Amino acid sequence: MRTPIGLLLASVIGAAFCAVAIWDEPAQTTPKGTPQELQASTSPLPVQQGKPNLPEAGGKHTEPRNSAPVLAPERVGSASTAPAGKISEPGTEFVDSIDHEPATEPSIAPPAEASPLPLGFGEFASVEGISVANWKELAATHRDLAVGWSAIVKNYLLGGPTDGSAWAQMIGGYNKLQDFGARVRGKLPSHVSNKNGELTHPLVMANLLVGELEEAGCPLTADQRQKLATLGEDFEKHWKWRQGLYTGATLKLEMVLDEVELKQWFMDGMLALLTQEQRNTVVDPQTQGIFCAELFNSGILLHCQCEFVPAASRVDLKSLLLDRLAGLWKVERVSLENNAWILDAWLDQIGSQVEPAESGRWAMAWTNDVVICARGYMDMLHNYMRVLDINVETREAMRQNSWFFIPRVPR
Repeated sequence: MRTPIGLLLASVIGAAFCAVAIWDEPAQTTPKGTPQELQASTSPLPVQQGKPNLPEAGGKHTEPRNSAPVLAPERVGSASTAPAGKISEPGTEFVDSIDHEPATEPSIAPPAEASPLPLGFGEFASVEGISVANWKELAATHRDLAVGWSAIVKNYLLGGPTDGSAWAQMIGGYNKLQDFGARVRGKLPSHVSNKNGELTHPLVMANLLVGELEEAGCPLTADQRQKLATLGEDFEKHWKWRQGLYTGATLKLEMVLDEVELKQWFMDGMLALLTQEQRNTVVDPQTQGIFCAELFNSGILLHCQCEFVPAASRVDLKSLLLDRLAGLWKVERVSLENNAWILDAWLDQIGSQVEPAESGRWAMAWTNDVVICARGYMDMLHNYMRVLDINVETREAMRQNSWFFIPRVPR
């Protein structure tokens, strides 16, 4: 039996990037223009069907796709037939344990052949570990890791065996990025506790992009560099504005999903600045859009934040979810079951995602579907918190828990 792709992901990619950041609440200053208007000014790529639009507060999301991602054999090697969407990444079939943090911190190796930041912008460009690092090596490592992982994902979707050489390529890159992550941990703002917050910050993403394109011989022009820096500064304005909207009652999951969507807005705009040659250098269109299949994508923030829950039927699925939710939230199962209409409403909302899911591929999904699923889960959590008779400590623990489930009923 082949190892589930999500578990392979958990063993390599998930631990590669370190970050839990602390952010001081800023003043509520609204930046000029909405994220959608700023994105439009950069002529973004065509939107993938089913991709949720970046919402305003309380905004609605588009409907999810009706099927799991499938990479047909004829699509391999044929970029022109691949979807042109964004928000990316591969399946995650996680173990029941909620805590995926490693027992020990990685060793912090000094940067070799350090160089100044290739493209500086915003207030974090002078941060130690960011302002000077071996950006050339980091970019090359990031590219090797992305290429190797994309090859593994495509091979898995086509039913092929695990490629040992691809895994070896990824392990080396993992170790180097782990060292970088340890040096910058906690120095860039993020609400994500799975160590991917720093790596997906626009300042890091932009400089990895600059290095990869230079190494490939198709560097950014001066105009592209300026527009990319401006996009990064706009992100920081929107980030600060967004933080000012949160209160002591805001769910941690809501802040995480806002971060995912805002960072995806930046990455979409970043890729939209590129020529076709440059874009094909840094993004594989054949795996773009699959949960955790691409590194230039904010979906990786949700790695180790969720668990696919498969069941033989919807009845069995409800029973499993009630067990999971009771254990996660530390509440009585019967109290959740007595208000099962809340759970049913969530399952109805994401019905096309839940079933039918193809057997063998139930742990694969489009990242935009995962975000939509998580938004619905967040509403369910809100509703349960309103009706449950729970103490202050339990309520706060539920508010702070950003874990969520992705239900599936495989055929």
